[in-house]
Amino acid sequence: MKANIETTGISTECRLSIDLSEMIDKKNWELLRVTNSGLVTLFWEIGKALNQYLGKIKSAEYGNSLIRIISTQLVANYGPYFTEKNVKKMGQFADQFPDLSSVVLIGPIISWEHILLLLQVKDLEAKLFYIRLTVEQGLSVNGLRKLMSANLYEQPKANKTSKPRRDVLRQHPGRTKISTQKFLQILQTGLQQQSRNNAVIKNVFKEPLLSSFRPLMEPSKGHALLIKKNTKKPGIEEELFAVLSEPIVNFQKSQNRWLDANLNLFFWEIGKRINHEILLNNNEIIDRESIICNASIELKKKYPQNFSEKQLSQMASFAEEIADRGIASRIINLVRWEHILVLLSLKEIKAWLFYARLTAAEGLSIAGLRKQIAQNTYEQTIGAKKRGQNTITELQIPKMKTIVEEREGNNVVSITTIYRDISGDIDINTTPAVPNIFKNPYLSLLALVPAKPSGKNMVSHKTNKKNDNFVL
Repeated sequence: MKANIETTGISTECRLSIDLSEMIDKKNWELLRVTNSGLVTLFWEIGKALNQYLGKIKSAEYGNSLIRIISTQLVANYGPYFTEKNVKKMGQFADQFPDLSSVVLIGPIISWEHILLLLQVKDLEAKLFYIRLTVEQGLSVNGLRKLMSANLYEQPKANKTSKPRRDVLRQHPGRTKISTQKFLQILQTGLQQQSRNNAVIKNVFKEPLLSSFRPLMEPSKGHALLIKKNTKKPGIEEELFAVLSEPIVNFQKSQNRWLDANLNLFFWEIGKRINHEILLNNNEIIDRESIICNASIELKKKYPQNFSEKQLSQMASFAEEIADRGIASRIINLVRWEHILVLLSLKEIKAWLFYARLTAAEGLSIAGLRKQIAQNTYEQTIGAKKRGQNTITELQIPKMKTIVEEREGNNVVSITTIYRDISGDIDINTTPAVPNIFKNPYLSLLALVPAKPSGKNMVSHKTNKKNDNFVL
């Protein structure tokens, strides 16, 4: 190991901090992409549901009145994403992109703010043209607006004698004659080389978008819909509100849980990397405490106030106690990081699995989990150890699943995947507690949100011109 360090010229602490920093940046990018994709899909689902419902109403005037009433209540319950103008834009989005498969491909590569601009473009080929430009050149919303104002798509057609610019017209959808879905798949493949620092994917965890995203992520408490008494058709507003609220509530649950589980998984991965470095050194060059201390010092230079020695040590302990990824994934998907810190006192993996399952099934708080452990519920529960052993065996044996899909005529594609069943018999979507990711004190470790939010950034559900700046 000493020879390796001398050869590379990189010390143990520097190598570890560089790797951890890269992991943090990569995870940041992944969370932003997936969250952006979820938002785009949500807005499409709302637009589709709205269009289907309004299709039953003959009066356009009454339909607009209905949107005005419903949007007011949506804003009150879920925040400023759902102003009247934006709800109408969601309807336009679903109308212009009727195929969900295309929406799923668009979500990870451009933001909702870019899509709002693209709704002005009626021609599909022109729309795809500007999507490709946005992705390949990392265009901000203002950058895309300038190209659209210059009518760049029509320029080569208007002047046929001019030589097309390769960086602009390469793989032009109109020239390649490929399907919309195939074209978007090509863009997604190219996304692997896209800079993580470009302006395409917006950071909804920071202002100005945080003011809109945060209230959307707050789990619904069943707010009552306030409707004026003298409406023409009592009950219509309530029904439409329920229809549009369903995808929002589903998004809240799935996105909060996904973000929460991914934080846990990421902390386990950090711990795994630290333990790997400790194993390489084998206490010959630098001890465990020094490795963690040096890594914390280096990380704090880039991520102030984050990644203390204690936090990194806890991550390493978690990865050491639960070394198997399948077992770790089961626990990670059932409880929050605060619960995992409590579970660190346990020495038996079967006990970890028991208390994690109990926490998810009963929605235990941190205090509730501590109480169950203090009462030694695991030892007193008949069959708990046998069940735990069966779970461990099940998680350590990968399963195979084959999916057969037919595409384009007689061409049949068969895909076989190897996976581990990390969900078990607990459906996390039906568990009592729905986490609010913004109440997770460890979210700031990913530098997605400020470590210490100021009073100026407190969320308000009132709409104003500043909050509504993404409406065109």
